[in-house]
Amino acid sequence: MQPKLAPEWIRLESALGERPKLSGITVQQIRKSLADPALEAAARNRRHDPALHIVSVREHRIPLETKPRAEPDGCLTSDGGGFCVGDLNTEDVTAAFLCKNLSLTVVSVRYRLAPEAPWPAALEDCCKASHWATQHFQNDSSVDTSKLIMCGSSAGGTLALSTAIKLAQDGIHAHGVAALAPLTIDTRAIKDDGHKSRVENAEAPILSPETLDIFLGKYRAA
Repeated sequence: MQPKLAPEWIRLESALGERPKLSGITVQQIRKSLADPALEAAARNRRHDPALHIVSVREHRIPLETKPRAEPDGCLTSDGGGFCVGDLNTEDVTAAFLCKNLSLTVVSVRYRLAPEAPWPAALEDCCKASHWATQHFQNDSSVDTSKLIMCGSSAGGTLALSTAIKLAQDGIHAHGVAALAPLTIDTRAIKDDGHKSRVENAEAPILSPETLDIFLGKYRAA
């Protein structure tokens, strides 16, 4: 079944001459297919943007907007990639956009990936980064810690939701969650005849059902 695609995406596919798809039958093969020097170069170039001030702290990078604003809101972002691929460069353009256009102080989390570090490693890393951000910004009063937002797309969206839930259990309540296309239901909890989206989106761009199964199988392997 052919998926319903936005006209803008169809034009992109026409310009590319193909429908982008992750390729490979192992995580290592998929990672290799995603290696893109241009993406890394673009991320490096953004670090010279005069509107941004980027600080590295252990495994955390904080793009800071340089325009003056009293106590900007904080935003913790997690990159997508099926919990198995991706890095800080994957969501660098998103972090920079949030920082520059929404006047947010952004913390990009480089969480551990499966299969080397299956669940709950990624969630633990995001929670640890959230606690760090809350304590750090409370100490220097540069960010309104009562308005911490969790943000992410795909696997990052799932982690944004999971992190907000876990933090709430610890008494820290996120001001909001922006979860873009998150995975919110374990496919094993759904009967085969209920997997309509897998059939409807079998030919969708980027992520095939088979690749999704590879990612989730590695992520669950705890």
